[in-house]
Amino acid sequence: MLIFAAILAILAYGMIAAMRGTTPPELPDRFPLTPAQNGTIEVTVTPAASIAMAATTFLKLRTNKLTVAIALVFIAGLSMAPVFPTTLAIVGNAFPRMTGTAIGFVITCGWAGLSVSSRLIVAIAGGDLLRLKKAMLLIPASAVLMVGFNLAIWSALR
Repeated sequence: MLIFAAILAILAYGMIAAMRGTTPPELPDRFPLTPAQNGTIEVTVTPAASIAMAATTFLKLRTNKLTVAIALVFIAGLSMAPVFPTTLAIVGNAFPRMTGTAIGFVITCGWAGLSVSSRLIVAIAGGDLLRLKKAMLLIPASAVLMVGFNLAIWSALR
C-alpha cells in the first residue's frame, strides 16, 4: 500500500511539473501578475514546500497507522513536487548570463544530494530496522535545512 502511495506522489509530481511548463495561454490573462509578484512567487513557493516536506516526512515517521502513513507520503510527494522546477526558475532568473551552466550545476548538486543522502541513511541504519527509522529522520532534517537556505536566498534577493 505504501508503494502505491509513493507511485501516486510521483505521478502528482510529474503532473505538477508538466503543468508548470505548459501553462495554458489564457492563464496569465485571467490572473495577471505584476513584475514584483512574479519574482516573489517562486521564492515563496520553495520555503513553503520545504516546511510542508519537513512536517509531513517527520509525521510519517511518527505514525503507526497505515492509512495515515499513506496519506502523509502522498502529501509529502505533493509538497516536494514544486521544489525542483521552481528552483530551476529561480536559478534561471538569478543568472541571466550563463543560465545553462548555472542550471546544470544546480541539477548536478541535486543528484549528488540524492546519492549522498541515500548512502548516509544506509550507513546510519546498518541492518537494524529500529535504526532505520532514526536514519530516515535525515529526510525531514534535510527539509529543515532547505528552509534555512531558502530564507537566506530570500533575504539576499530582497
